[in-house]
Amino acid sequence: MASESASGLPRNELLLQYIQELGYDVDFKTSLAKLEKNSEGRITGIIAQSTEDDHFIRYNANKGVLLACGGFPGNPYMMEQLDPLGTSVTTACSYTPADKGYGIRAAVWAGANLDKEAAPMLFDRGVVAPGVDGGYVDSDTAFGGKAFPGKIRQYNPGTQPFLKVNRNGERFANESCPYNDIVYAAAHQPGRVYAQICDANILEDAKRFHTIGCSAQTRNGGEKYIQGKMDEAIEAGALFKCDTLDELADKMGFTGAAKDTFLATVERYNELYDKQNDEDFGKPAYRLSAIRTAPFYGCWLGALSADHRAGHCHQRKGSGAGQQQPAHGGPVYHR
Repeated sequence: MASESASGLPRNELLLQYIQELGYDVDFKTSLAKLEKNSEGRITGIIAQSTEDDHFIRYNANKGVLLACGGFPGNPYMMEQLDPLGTSVTTACSYTPADKGYGIRAAVWAGANLDKEAAPMLFDRGVVAPGVDGGYVDSDTAFGGKAFPGKIRQYNPGTQPFLKVNRNGERFANESCPYNDIVYAAAHQPGRVYAQICDANILEDAKRFHTIGCSAQTRNGGEKYIQGKMDEAIEAGALFKCDTLDELADKMGFTGAAKDTFLATVERYNELYDKQNDEDFGKPAYRLSAIRTAPFYGCWLGALSADHRAGHCHQRKGSGAGQQQPAHGGPVYHR
């Protein structure tokens, strides 16, 4: 089924039971091969393919075909062609690998109008090891031979507005921003990644930051939750815990002038905290934090790809409401 999580499985079983009580059924382990249409261009059904033995199945539709396509984050061919910017800053993923965009491609083949803009769902939680760039890496096991390099599905504390610097040790943005703003800002930085730096007061700072949405889990989950996330990242070699900032700089891969700049940036950030005034980037005072109490923590981050919402357009009003919209502006008709 689509989701086998603790909450997803009971939901899916209940939905399946309801469908069967109405006299219908669901065929699992099938993939969409193509939509079928007649000589007039009307959709008449679909051809599916078994994922077990590859045989084809024809479904003739009496009233119409409803496409629930999902996105295409699991298809590197589509991602690189339709969203090169979002793909270039991504380092990790938490989407379902089954989202390969086949439904969207079938709809476009049938005449639907593809969204003109990319719509990635990017979060600032793609934690990776030092030296790893944003974007795909080669993979022998992933679909299309490419995957994002992050070993952790998502590092929730990455959303917290702690100090963030590039590989040159420079602060480059106001860190108090929506999830995807900082990752797009990083598109203009070396490697399209950035480092997040904080100290032993990480939980107290997160409570004061009071971020909202799913990032609030970092503070709401308490010490056990945040420590678990940090331990996971440390074990994966993506988060470093050090007794001094000098040691942290070395662990993070800062050398030479970049290390000097990094240490100077931390010192400057502490000055801004003491002033309670971000003179450099205008971050609200309550989202500034001191970096003085050991142990010190640092990690490298890029975007986490959770989904991709671009697809085929739909007609919102009129006789074709809810139907796919082709390039000429009207609905793609069913028979």
